[in-house]
Amino acid sequence: MKRFYGQERCKLEANSRLKLPSQYLEVFQEHGGERVVLHCWPERCLGILPESTWEVYCQQLSGQGGTGLMTPEQRSRSRLIFSYTSPDTITAQGRITIPEMFREFLGFEPGSKVVVVSTGDSLEVWSESRWAEEVNRVMNSQDGPGF
Repeated sequence: MKRFYGQERCKLEANSRLKLPSQYLEVFQEHGGERVVLHCWPERCLGILPESTWEVYCQQLSGQGGTGLMTPEQRSRSRLIFSYTSPDTITAQGRITIPEMFREFLGFEPGSKVVVVSTGDSLEVWSESRWAEEVNRVMNSQDGPGF
């Protein structure tokens, strides 16, 4: 399976759509097509995962076949994860639409610049300022950047 590599600066369109860089569209096709899952990570970036990758994550989350909803803490965690998750379809032009609630949580404004970052098995979309903070945080961590 192909992986996602690199990073690209993009602009969030006025209608809250994001045109994905072309090199990533081929990887999504290999991972099952245009169906993706959008998820707001706690670091305040948007994850864009192939649907198949999201399903693997959900299996891990639920404990390999169990419901994972037996305790109030498990239900709270599940509630938070799935309420900040939405399916989407990459358009024929390579665009996704970021829901308004997600844009508010992430601090994305129509017309703003964002950075699309590869994580190997998915993509993340960061505001330019948050991405710079994240890079700085990792580069200055006690363990070093790890590459």
